[in-house]
Amino acid sequence: MVATMPRESEHGNRSLRSDVEQLIERKLRHLRHEEENRLTSTRREAYSKLNIHIRNGLNARKSSEAIRIRMLAAYRTWVAQVIEFTGAWPAAVWDAIASILDQVSTDSREQEAIAGLLDTHVWRLDETPWTIAWVDADQFADIVNRVLGQYGFGVDLIAENFQARLSQAAACAHAGIANRGRAALAATHIRLEEYLLIYNDRRRESVGNSNTKTSGANDLAIDQAEEMRAYERATADQASTREFHKPSRNESGSLASLNDTESRYISYPQAMRLLNERLDATPEELAVWVSLGSEPECGGIPAYLEANIRERPRLLTFDCWSEADFDYIAPLMSAWFVAKDIAQFDPGERYITYPALFERWSASDQLPDVAAFIVAKVREDRLHESHPVTLQSQLSLPDYEYPRPPKERTMLPLSEIRAIEHEDAILVPANETADERKQRLQAWFEEEQRKNPRGAQMRTAKREGISRQTLSAILKRD
Repeated sequence: MVATMPRESEHGNRSLRSDVEQLIERKLRHLRHEEENRLTSTRREAYSKLNIHIRNGLNARKSSEAIRIRMLAAYRTWVAQVIEFTGAWPAAVWDAIASILDQVSTDSREQEAIAGLLDTHVWRLDETPWTIAWVDADQFADIVNRVLGQYGFGVDLIAENFQARLSQAAACAHAGIANRGRAALAATHIRLEEYLLIYNDRRRESVGNSNTKTSGANDLAIDQAEEMRAYERATADQASTREFHKPSRNESGSLASLNDTESRYISYPQAMRLLNERLDATPEELAVWVSLGSEPECGGIPAYLEANIRERPRLLTFDCWSEADFDYIAPLMSAWFVAKDIAQFDPGERYITYPALFERWSASDQLPDVAAFIVAKVREDRLHESHPVTLQSQLSLPDYEYPRPPKERTMLPLSEIRAIEHEDAILVPANETADERKQRLQAWFEEEQRKNPRGAQMRTAKREGISRQTLSAILKRD
């Protein structure tokens, strides 16, 4: 792996004291060298295990499909490790910088260079993280070819659909890394702003205390105060270049942007109504599309935050800092969408929740244990989760060392579900029409009301595997 060298900072003309900057540079380069060595070692171990699995599969005369499944699973496991590293890297860089700044004497003018150091050694918010090079699909395919060649087999052994499936996995890996990288860097910039705020407050307090001393000290305090005002004026000038504005509204009162209809932003309720009317989409399904980001090849819909007050609204990304962040519906309540994106969106994949799949396959009398059958399809690498926050839930990772969301909140692709039904000859009832679904849900709702009116709607929604808001919208539909 050829490491991408850090760029020159694009922030300001002021720099840190040369000895401080040199020390930070040395520490960060050493940190990156260590982390890249760790990634290299981890990748080598992963590929060594892949070699063993392929060899055992060939010796056991397993099918080429079984070998393909094992290789794709190895790639996805490696991608998950790179995404985890991507999320941790910005914070590691900031911790290294802050550990030095806390021990040396700096003045407020020098703090402008700190953001530049983050850009230099991490990545800018508008850039793709450098870690994306570690999940290169072509490089992985070359390794697979070399491993097969060791045992006298050519790539034709696993050629069927392998490259297409690997390319699809790589595209989604790129989206996952980009989303995690943006979210992690944004969080680190918040830590930086907090650091500067505390620093400047202490500077002001220091200036105020100096004013109570002798006239000689007062002169020094005046100089310090003037220095602080100059810094604040410079900060205000920088902020003016990022000034937010509130977009105008068109004649109908809808929020409008520069090009009005096509590029105007619409809120989540408007977007959800349009998608529901045109595609019968659910909020859970929209969350998956949003999690895929703006990359066209992954079929995502970009969502934004505070688009009603910002000229350049921030991109909404799902990121997990604690178990409470497994919820992917609540963040959608703050989402804004470009109207044109919603109107023209053509989903490359449709998704349903685990409870909806359970209900779907429970309708077949061929599956006495539906839960066990779903787990089996996941282990066979025929059914892949798409949880908007963590990608995988307890369905795929029941014994994972870190918490994972419950399987009831995960999403599963309909194309794979239908492929399994076709290949395994599972007979399921014909798809319902919108009116039939409404009638069935209305009957369920009335049944739950007879049991206990309190919470009947919530129980009905949970039974269907949808949100209470979606259920309410379906029942109110004409």
